[in-house]
Amino acid sequence: MQRKAILLLASLGIVLLCSPPGACAQDQPKPINPNDPRLTFSFAIRPRGKPFHFKVKLDKTGKIAGVSVYRAGETRAFQTLPVCDKFPDTVDDGWLDGELALLITHADLNFDGFQDLELLCNYIPHLDKKLYCVFLWNAKTGRFIYSKDLSEIAANLEAHPKNKTLTTREDWMGGAWEASTYRWNAGKLEAVEGTSLLGGWDDPTKQKCGFTFTCSRLIKGKMVTTLEKPVCTPEGMDSLPDCPGHEAPGSPKPRSVPELQGVPNPPQVTSTSIKTGENGQWEEDTYHWNGREEELVGARGVYEANDNSGCRLVFLCLSIVNGNKRMTLSKPICSGDDERHLPQCPAAASPTTNSPD
Repeated sequence: MQRKAILLLASLGIVLLCSPPGACAQDQPKPINPNDPRLTFSFAIRPRGKPFHFKVKLDKTGKIAGVSVYRAGETRAFQTLPVCDKFPDTVDDGWLDGELALLITHADLNFDGFQDLELLCNYIPHLDKKLYCVFLWNAKTGRFIYSKDLSEIAANLEAHPKNKTLTTREDWMGGAWEASTYRWNAGKLEAVEGTSLLGGWDDPTKQKCGFTFTCSRLIKGKMVTTLEKPVCTPEGMDSLPDCPGHEAPGSPKPRSVPELQGVPNPPQVTSTSIKTGENGQWEEDTYHWNGREEELVGARGVYEANDNSGCRLVFLCLSIVNGNKRMTLSKPICSGDDERHLPQCPAAASPTTNSPD
């Protein structure tokens, strides 16, 4: 009897909330008018050029279907570009003006002097995540061409003309995120830096440390992990270390690798990468610029001891010349005091004398 009473009250509540008939349906968002002027945008493709006009196309349900492109003064579209996502967002009358303004954006994404087109396909407000379909302007054909490479990474995509890089950042529920930096190399997009905080507190495989903070960088044509640190508390997510050798997005790189190529007797550039492991183990690698590429010249670190010294860890220094490794120092670490007071490596593999955090 009690269960029936509860069900009856619940059903009465629904009836009351939705009466008169059709009231609930009236509260639901409706697809925006496809002729709404806020769906039309304009910008010039090149400096001092006449602006093109762009009208976002919606299907009957309000889903983003594509964009039509009009030349200045023309009423007939010379190009219609379809949306690149199978499940694009639905634009309804609940969208605010600021959200509708995100539907079309533009930037010179390949740094050729022409503006390229970005069509919004997904927008997640609570994560400030914007995913775009990207179309590059082709000056020879006078048309936009879909870029699969850029569209696949276009999460909060930003262009940085000063150093000609592109950055992306994608966030997920629970605090996980991933950020990347890209550049163009011979017409192809390549990743040059990456930073991420991935994991979750409910992941049983992570034991007590739910997240891992990772840095990576392009070295000798390959993405190399330069720092990997477990994050074991929620507070640790807000106090992450700086990545070794990484530049802030958009900042100039006065001695970056591309600028040194072909320069006789370039200044020596030193960079380091740090990897951390379990039980206090870590390794720091040192690279020098040799005029063509970065090469590994030394390493130092705290490793698990495999000898009969009775000490759990050992501090080692290595020097690398012409690809040949030579140990320059070996010191057992038998106490916390030993670990806090490490000696300086006799070779160039030790730019500092203090162990990483």
